[in-house]
Amino acid sequence: MSGKPITQQQVNLYMSYRKDHKQTTAAAQAGMSERTARRIDTGQHSTIKQPRAYRTRKDPLDGAFELHLIPLLKADPKVSVWQSASKQQIEIKLSYFKQLFGVTYENIPQP
Repeated sequence: MSGKPITQQQVNLYMSYRKDHKQTTAAAQAGMSERTARRIDTGQHSTIKQPRAYRTRKDPLDGAFELHLIPLLKADPKVSVWQSASKQQIEIKLSYFKQLFGVTYENIPQP
């Protein structure tokens, strides 16, 4: 899979050219390869980008959250954990903790 991904506009353009022309001609006019045109015709092509199934960055709180913060939060849910530099990561982990254990944190002090 080389080159740029095709857009929905190119697919629409190809489909309009395909009504009057052969597959190779319509693909060339729409700016795509003949193979991509075949994929569009058979329904194997999608212009919708799928979300990643993997992480792009190492988690800065990997292991530390489960080791230190979960016992701290179980002991006292009102404890303030907002003094960290990675506030967004802590908020994500807290929402996961909330879903996992069903604990509500309305009384956590905000910075």
